[in-house]
Amino acid sequence: MSDDALNDYLAAAKAGDADAMYQIARIAMKSGDAARAEQWAHQAAQSGSTKGMRVLGHMHEQRGEGAAAEHWYRLASDGGDAWSMSAMARRCRGRDDVQAVHWYRRAATAGDRAAALELALLLAERGELAEAEHWAALAAAGRDARALHCLADILQRRGKAVEAEQHYRRAAELGHFPAAGVMFTIATSHGNKAEALRWRARMAETEAGWVNRIAGGPE
Repeated sequence: MSDDALNDYLAAAKAGDADAMYQIARIAMKSGDAARAEQWAHQAAQSGSTKGMRVLGHMHEQRGEGAAAEHWYRLASDGGDAWSMSAMARRCRGRDDVQAVHWYRRAATAGDRAAALELALLLAERGELAEAEHWAALAAAGRDARALHCLADILQRRGKAVEAEQHYRRAAELGHFPAAGVMFTIATSHGNKAEALRWRARMAETEAGWVNRIAGGPE
């Protein structure tokens, strides 16, 4: 970012612009100046910026200061920040799944499709399949392969095999390796050799990318 742009943000921040304060905090974070980032994020938060509150929550969480992190995440959530709602859910996951469901539901209701998927996965794990299907369908509406696979699994568990296959197919066509494996198994069980070969080829195409995503390496 140019010095002129930074100076513009500084001028706006001194005039009380909370978003400008947040932008300066972001710039400081990217440059590795954590102290300056926290200073400006705090000013932004005090001026009502939920993004500033979110940054403070994240910084405290990175330092292992859970109570302080949750304080800022809650304030940001009360201001409608879906990311902070999901952050609260992640913090609750495993130690209080009822609260995790609560926070993921809030984030998903606020329009966060990633939260909708996490909520669907958690509800399915808890056996609450009807609601899990609702949120998985919402997440899958964005053509996310992982969400489509999740929805297919839930439909399969609910005895909706035809619908489940449709979503496994969509996920596989988007390059989801496990979904392609399911489609291969279905085709094989039906004795459809041509279809089975097609899905086996699809699995070969997607396997390297899938493994690299899991390992964190380049595709």
